[in-house]
Amino acid sequence: MEKQYQQKPLLQILLLAAISLFFVVACSQEAPTEHQTSIVSDQDFQPYSHEGLNLKHPPHWTLVYDESPSLYADRGVAFDASESSRIRILFYKDRPLNYSNIANQIAREFRLDSNEHVKNYRREPIKIGEFNGLRLTWQDTMIGTTAVEITILTIIDSPNPVFVEFQLHNEDITKESPHIAPFIKSISIQ
Repeated sequence: MEKQYQQKPLLQILLLAAISLFFVVACSQEAPTEHQTSIVSDQDFQPYSHEGLNLKHPPHWTLVYDESPSLYADRGVAFDASESSRIRILFYKDRPLNYSNIANQIAREFRLDSNEHVKNYRREPIKIGEFNGLRLTWQDTMIGTTAVEITILTIIDSPNPVFVEFQLHNEDITKESPHIAPFIKSISIQ
């Protein structure tokens, strides 16, 4: 009978050791490539030029549209950084707009102040290099929890303002943030 009691703890210890080993091995493996933070040197950025707009963007960004007029502006240029994150350049003609106006429009569209699925909504001023703007952050809990960060920066002030809007979600917030400063510094408008 005493032998049975000694075998049970030994079996439990071996089982615990096997489970621990599994977790150590699983946690030490590298994340899949699509989830790793990739910092691309701005020297690897790809050029884009069209109708007086010249810029350089990370090579994994894809052009979605360059339209005049676009849905939200007199001209809009958009790049997708991933399936869920987009970068837009918005051109306005003869409109006295600022980044606060753009942020107000976004807040209305997403009902950030009244939507039951919006948690931890914050609106904070931001300065990146010489560019001023606003950053809106929140968690969308409609389906799971999605971290959302929208950064709006003024590239050119009145009378024909130009803004850049970064709409980033989840891991793209960390992955794409290093690209913001070199991207906006590369923008030239003629």
